[in-house]
Amino acid sequence: MAFLAAAAVLCACGCGKQTAANVQTTEAESAAAQTTQGDLQEDFAQPAVNESGSTTAPVVAQPTTQPATVPQQAPILRALEQAQNNPAPATTAQPEETTTQPDAPQGETPSETPGQSETQTTVKPTEPTTVQQTPPLLPSAVLQPINSGTYTITISAFLKDKSSDDKLSKIVSGGQTAYWITVPATNLTFKVFPSGGKYYLATNTQYCELTKAQYNTVCNNLNAPFFNFSALQFKRSETVREGLKKYTVEYYDLGGSELALWYSGDSLIKVQMAGDSLPMTVSGSAAGNYFTLDSGLKEATYQELEPIINLSGVLF
Repeated sequence: MAFLAAAAVLCACGCGKQTAANVQTTEAESAAAQTTQGDLQEDFAQPAVNESGSTTAPVVAQPTTQPATVPQQAPILRALEQAQNNPAPATTAQPEETTTQPDAPQGETPSETPGQSETQTTVKPTEPTTVQQTPPLLPSAVLQPINSGTYTITISAFLKDKSSDDKLSKIVSGGQTAYWITVPATNLTFKVFPSGGKYYLATNTQYCELTKAQYNTVCNNLNAPFFNFSALQFKRSETVREGLKKYTVEYYDLGGSELALWYSGDSLIKVQMAGDSLPMTVSGSAAGNYFTLDSGLKEATYQELEPIINLSGVLF
């Protein structure tokens, strides 16, 4: 997925005029006065993931085409997708400009004014810079669990209606990845996962085996709301009070757009971009039940559960 912010440029131009006055003297000389011309330029606390990976709500078969009532993704997902697909252009540092006086001819001593050296260097002024501190929370709260290879990232309220009951989890363990999603408003609950060299899609009542290609397709669809934390460029941090609580907010550059990570203590609770929030948590653990078939499930054909697979591509 993805998100983009736009910029606006305002220009104003000034106008100039010239006046002249002539004064005649007895010596027949004249002088002219001229006015100068001016320009003015103006400048996601995640509720604990249901460890069962399923709910009791029955699955309602979805049509193979996108229904008109499918919830739309939240604006932050579109902004994240745009930001990741449109990285900021690289900037090239401007070299310093120097001017050096020419060497004096042999036998001659260059003239100097008091306090002036033989070689005079003029350094072009640069914009003031601020030394940024190392981000204190991203490495330990987010990157460390992810880099360990065993983690769970869960987001909620990711659809337009902002319901906190909507949850999507990405679970990684032992080099394998599973996804679990529930959208109670549409009676949609399922997980996709590898197990014993096979790939499965399972609801709370049915399951079917997937090919590797089919598994990859569903995973690619469900991975859209997640992004690469390692690609963030730290900008600054601050402490923000909301009600009686204090939060640490770290600001990052993501493809030219500003992304804010909100922490409560040392735990990530949400990300914010373009004024929209997406509740998100990162945990350094992965429940094994996400990689197993629950007992009592009825085997179904791929065609029976295909509407769910198609719907996974509509949600994100």
